[in-house]
Amino acid sequence: MEKVIFVSDYPNFHQLGLWDEFVKNDVDFIFLATDHISEERKKMHYEELTRPYIKQSSDYSFDQLKEMLTSANSVILGHISDKRIYKACKKVKRIYFNNEHFLKKWKPTNFLVYLKRIYLLHFYLRKAEKFALCNSYYAGVEYRRFLLKKDHIFNFGYFPALEIKERTSINFNAIFSGRCLDWKRPDLAIDGMNALIKLTNNKNIFVGEGPYLDESHKHAKKLGCESKIKWHNFLSHDELLKEMESNCIYLFTSNHQEGWGVVLNEALSRGNIVIANRKAGSTKTLIKDGVNGFIFNGTKRDLLKVITVVTKLENDKLLNISKEANKTISDLYNNKIAASRLFNLLSTGKTYESGPVSIWNAK
Repeated sequence: MEKVIFVSDYPNFHQLGLWDEFVKNDVDFIFLATDHISEERKKMHYEELTRPYIKQSSDYSFDQLKEMLTSANSVILGHISDKRIYKACKKVKRIYFNNEHFLKKWKPTNFLVYLKRIYLLHFYLRKAEKFALCNSYYAGVEYRRFLLKKDHIFNFGYFPALEIKERTSINFNAIFSGRCLDWKRPDLAIDGMNALIKLTNNKNIFVGEGPYLDESHKHAKKLGCESKIKWHNFLSHDELLKEMESNCIYLFTSNHQEGWGVVLNEALSRGNIVIANRKAGSTKTLIKDGVNGFIFNGTKRDLLKVITVVTKLENDKLLNISKEANKTISDLYNNKIAASRLFNLLSTGKTYESGPVSIWNAK
């Protein structure tokens, strides 16, 4: 029986759909959590989750961790807050790094991050065969720069358990959801909503809170559309999905600091007509421009251009795009397929031509 240990900060509903499917294989699996959910995440309706396979690293001594990790056939390392883990992995035979990306924002000290990661990969953990499961397009870019072998870098992502909802009609009501941070670009979402109001007299939903919420209100007020947007604090997962079902246009405006953005998976599962920022970490993986959604280049000008194009399309064309959005999740990027492919990779080394566990390539 294959023994696999996944080490990450804490389990959340974005991940558990994958691991609940993964344990159905002939595998001895442990999710080793190194932290607990933060208060900020709890406000976003994250909950402490329990499963028989979830363990806390704090419950184990260093020697116990070392024995546990060394005995595994494969160890998958995500974001880790318990720094004992790396030392305990020094004799692990096979390690898969599972990250979004490290250098989300340029800083003068970024070269130190590169040096530390290269040291970790090629010296500190030199005894292990090393691979990368990329939860972002940018992770692939960085692991190539970290000198990891090209055929050891795989596309991956997040795979929440999602029900597919097919649309039978189209509207131009728009929704944005996310923490109000500068890199989520809520200003672009409001620019898009304002354009849709002028073109279609639509309804709009803005879901989220955070440091840029006041700025978002000011921006909408300046454009004259604040009263035409329905403002929500964070919604529960089910409430958000229902809003996606009611509102057809999803504005995914995050820039390159967005490692993945599970909300994009969710929007596709609901058949939303997604207008996605090319710079976000999941856009190049999940969206084919004009096929299952639309891509803009990250600027306001291009966003408004894409919105104008979308509003001029026939309903039949938009319904076809909505169906392709559904198929992206139902046929490829879902928890069952990802779990099966991951098990095959870990147990036999099998890779795929496209989708999860395919070789990463620059786009």
